[in-house]
Amino acid sequence: MKFSLKSFFWPLRIKFVFPVAISLLFMLFLINYFLQDRYKKSLINAYQKEAIRTSELFSVAIEFALEQHNFQLLLSTLQNAKFDPNMLGILVYDEHLEPLAEYNPHNITPPALATLPNTFITSDNSKLFVKRPIHDENNSTTGVLLIAYDLTNLNEDIDQNRYITIIFTIIAFLLGLMILLQISHHITHSIFKLHEQMTSIIKKGEYKGEVEITSNDEIGQLGRAFNTMMEEVRVRHQKLVESQKRYRRVNKKLQELNQLKTIFVSDASHHLRTPLTIIRGEIEVTLMRSRSAKEYRKTLQTIYNETINLINIVENLLTLAKGDTGKLVVMQNTVDLSSICVNQLQHALPMAKRKGITIKKKIQKNCFVFGDPLRLAEMIFTLLDNALSYTPEGKNIEVEISKDSNGILFRVRDQGIGIPRQEIDKIFDRFYRATNTRKTSHGTGLGLAICKLIVEAHGGTITVHSKEGEGTTFEVRLPALQPRPPEKTSRFSVDVGEEQEE
Repeated sequence: MKFSLKSFFWPLRIKFVFPVAISLLFMLFLINYFLQDRYKKSLINAYQKEAIRTSELFSVAIEFALEQHNFQLLLSTLQNAKFDPNMLGILVYDEHLEPLAEYNPHNITPPALATLPNTFITSDNSKLFVKRPIHDENNSTTGVLLIAYDLTNLNEDIDQNRYITIIFTIIAFLLGLMILLQISHHITHSIFKLHEQMTSIIKKGEYKGEVEITSNDEIGQLGRAFNTMMEEVRVRHQKLVESQKRYRRVNKKLQELNQLKTIFVSDASHHLRTPLTIIRGEIEVTLMRSRSAKEYRKTLQTIYNETINLINIVENLLTLAKGDTGKLVVMQNTVDLSSICVNQLQHALPMAKRKGITIKKKIQKNCFVFGDPLRLAEMIFTLLDNALSYTPEGKNIEVEISKDSNGILFRVRDQGIGIPRQEIDKIFDRFYRATNTRKTSHGTGLGLAICKLIVEAHGGTITVHSKEGEGTTFEVRLPALQPRPPEKTSRFSVDVGEEQEE
């Protein structure tokens, strides 16, 4: 595996602090090393110059004492060395480099004078020797002056200065590092916030929260740009979520419609096949041999009845198709539902008389709704026809129309066979017929489904309450209008009483 530093994660703060810290440390090291070395050299040079000037003064005084041949003055001059605490001693030699006079309280041992330079520092940096020639009045060399200095105090001062410099260097480095860390924290804080926000988005998918802006520099501009971007992403994500929800609802609706279509086609095919099969069978039997006029008439009557049944099924299917496409209600006007109900009762009365069924009605006047009078009449007649079909002879049917604060209520209550409890929820499904009606009635199972479409198209609701063996009650509730009759009541407006019994 190839090793590369690029493969490692290097935080921005490390990238920023580490090089600068190394550079700062290197600069402090160079300053400490070179400044100390330069300071030491400059201090020793200054000390040497001062020692040379001192030796010049002593040489002048010694030359004067030798010219006067005053040995006492020479010794007195040498004794002045004791006033300088750093001066170890003064030695005077003649022209043959033999000791002539000295002030040497520390018993120093001088180096070889023949090879000694004018200034000399011992290898341990503890002593400084200054050599200067002594001249007579003719400027001839008559001897040598050697002065020894103690560098201990100077070295201690230099060491102390070095320690102080080191301490201040460390303090300066730590202060610089702290300032550097603070600056880097200030620079990278918003970037870390951006990173945390992005990580939260990736892991949790949360598009909320903002980065705190604490600066007006480039980092602050980056943070503000990120907040603006996040707001835009949040808005678009919300729109996307809403679009997805709408898509799911539409997709679910399409799936339901597709399923209903499949069921509808299957049931429609089955119900259309039955009368067609009967018609085909009657024709085939008739064509097999000659028949009498009475037999032909009976066959034609069967074909006619099945054709009417087939036409009713097709019309109901067309009605359902219109309901599915929202085109069930075409003509809308202010309609008196009371008049429509009375009119449909007139149509249902002959069937009720044939079965000996009494229709009790309680109809309130001026129950106005806004809708299609033909569809409303169809809905009312279907419910009346169902009540008459499943009510035994000699029983009663109650029809009621009333108005209250919740709207217009149309109720049909019979004393028929009722609906099984477990089948009530399916009673409005297309082609569905209760199990206890399949042998006694030849309906298609579309009437109640059409009634529900008509009621819902007018903004109303239809409910059913039933108990098997006792009867069924259908209740239709529609939005009411103000009691204002239409300009043209046409054939749907008739005079009705408050309560009648037929």
